[in-house]
Amino acid sequence: MYRNTYFIALFVIILLCSDVASGATPLADLPQERVNYGRNWRDAYRVEPVNGVAEVSLGPASARQMLRLGLLPPKGGKHAVSVEVRSGDTLLYSIDMPKDHAWQRSRRGLDGMEDGAECILRIHTPEPVWIGPCELLERGRKGGKVILYLIDTLRLDHMSVYGYARDTTPRLRAFADDAVTFTHLTPQSSWTRPSVASLLTGVYPERHGARDNPDVMRSDLPSLAAALMAGGYESHVIMSNGNCLPRWGLGEDFYNYEFVHSKLKDVGVVDAALTAMQFGTEKPGFYYVHCMGPHNPYWPVEQEYFERFQSMVPWPEREAFRAKVEATAGHQILHDVRLLLGFNLRAPNPGAPMSQLATPEALKQLCKDLYDGEIAYSDAQFGRMIDTLKSRGEYDDALIIVTSDHGEEFWEHGGVYHGRTLYEEQLRIPLLVKLPGNAHGGAVREGIVNMVDVAPTLLDLLHLPEEPRFQGRSFAELLTTGKGDGRLAHASLMSVKFARDERTAKNTDWKRFEDINAEATFYYDLVQDPGEQHPRKDAPEALQDALGAELRRRAAATTGGLNFLITGRLSAAPEITGRITAPGLKHARLHFPKELGALHRDGDTVAFRLRFEKLEDRAAFEQDDQALIVLDVPADAEIHFEAAREGQPMDAAAFHLGPDWAAPAGLDRLRPEAVLSAPEGPARAKLPKGFHVYTWYVPPVTQVDAASLDPELRENLRALGYLE
Repeated sequence: MYRNTYFIALFVIILLCSDVASGATPLADLPQERVNYGRNWRDAYRVEPVNGVAEVSLGPASARQMLRLGLLPPKGGKHAVSVEVRSGDTLLYSIDMPKDHAWQRSRRGLDGMEDGAECILRIHTPEPVWIGPCELLERGRKGGKVILYLIDTLRLDHMSVYGYARDTTPRLRAFADDAVTFTHLTPQSSWTRPSVASLLTGVYPERHGARDNPDVMRSDLPSLAAALMAGGYESHVIMSNGNCLPRWGLGEDFYNYEFVHSKLKDVGVVDAALTAMQFGTEKPGFYYVHCMGPHNPYWPVEQEYFERFQSMVPWPEREAFRAKVEATAGHQILHDVRLLLGFNLRAPNPGAPMSQLATPEALKQLCKDLYDGEIAYSDAQFGRMIDTLKSRGEYDDALIIVTSDHGEEFWEHGGVYHGRTLYEEQLRIPLLVKLPGNAHGGAVREGIVNMVDVAPTLLDLLHLPEEPRFQGRSFAELLTTGKGDGRLAHASLMSVKFARDERTAKNTDWKRFEDINAEATFYYDLVQDPGEQHPRKDAPEALQDALGAELRRRAAATTGGLNFLITGRLSAAPEITGRITAPGLKHARLHFPKELGALHRDGDTVAFRLRFEKLEDRAAFEQDDQALIVLDVPADAEIHFEAAREGQPMDAAAFHLGPDWAAPAGLDRLRPEAVLSAPEGPARAKLPKGFHVYTWYVPPVTQVDAASLDPELRENLRALGYLE
């Protein structure tokens, strides 16, 4: 009996010891969080210590592997954290983390790890810590890199790689020998947030919603980063523009988001990017690197670039010059100069005569000189990144895209800066694509591409599954063969502050411009009038139809508000009329050819008339067989809708309510909130032919009050000219 008891006790002790040896928590069982600290957002695992110790199991390992570990110590910097890396019960090495409450990085091989032994992290910490990444990787492996490198506010015609007389971009010119150069990339807007949102989501601003300065990007969007993550690429963004923080909906879909204050200009961004790339060198990685060099203020941080293209203000005197300009007011050109050079526009005016310093024309030239100096500085920093990739043996296999988000105006149309107009100086930006192995290096492509086309093109080039929600289209064929598909470019601009609601569509020769507020449409012949100084009332008829249809398709495809989509592709030539009563109505718009339809408002009631006859004779028939009426109304308003075809009231079965598009038995009063749906509405290409009405509601985007922003971010945006 005693012998049996002894063996039972021994068995229990063995089990307990076994539990101690293998009782570490598997990494996958730890809770995951999106951690934000120090302008760094990262997906991480939360580690809770017990009596000051936590053990995490990474599973079986071998000496052929290495450990890649990121760790965020507890707040306050009071306690040191150490990590023991163990092969089962055997200590391989220890890592002593700094007390600083900032992300720490460690990459180290598992020398001495017994093949198949359990790799255990024993973390000594008095408080919870976060780890991420935390993984075992094969040593010596080189993961492919995809780098999307954006230089903010870089207009194409100030780059020597595109023929500019000044040698502003020698490193990019050399890079072009390994890359394919595109001459007609169009961003989807002329300022950062809508443009970058389109770049990273592959959808137009009308869909993602981040159009005006307070707007937050919608959350129900496709994502380039998510698609690449699903394809095995760890996604990083290194950002220096406060307009693209997660506060506005950008970046949450990246594994790691790091904000580098723009005061550091490009050097800090490139340093952070190279560190992130080296830390993940064994893994396939996607790196979106956003530099701010040419963005105002134009004040190069290094003397070489400050003086490279001008001699009026020598480096030792530049601060005195700043003070002189800032203290002077009373002339619009001086206000514009202060904006571009980053001065405080609310400075007192002692009336110092500016004529003692320079003429207005000289000041204009000075702004261009310093802007070019900033471009040269950004070019040098890009070259530094390329040199480092080459030294690491990672350049040849990398896929690298260089672009910008918008251009900049220098008084070509009476103003400066960006985000004010849709003229070419704000829409002509670079695009250079280096393929792995430098395939097709040195080629130049003249075809039109849009910013929204970059995301689907990357998936195409990497042979990853398509993202069907992308609105852009791959230009991989144009890239590799030079064969274009005749696509058109589209851009839009919305600003309540500057009373702007504009949109444009173009090909390489002609441009159609629509000013919604002024209800004006005009054209530019970009061949004969590349500076867009002579607007025209018309263009070749077929081109008018094509450009007009493109604008209607983009504006109508993803419009917020209460939507009424009316189809009328009938064998007869019907006239459809109707009335909509909408209490609290703010705005009402009709997306349909003007010669075929009209909308008239009387208080809270709008009357409409649509004619679908002779559509078969129109070049844009496929786009003009559907009319869209959009109302800006309260979500809880009671709406009354009535319509008739050739004077006969519509059948209730022809009326379809979102989001499931069922036909109601009857329709009396409709609340927008009852038909809440995705912005796309029904799948239009699959709609039945004939007279139908489809109704859905898209709520307005969330907006951020500038007063609610933290002081550091407000200062960042004010320095960039986005806040007064």
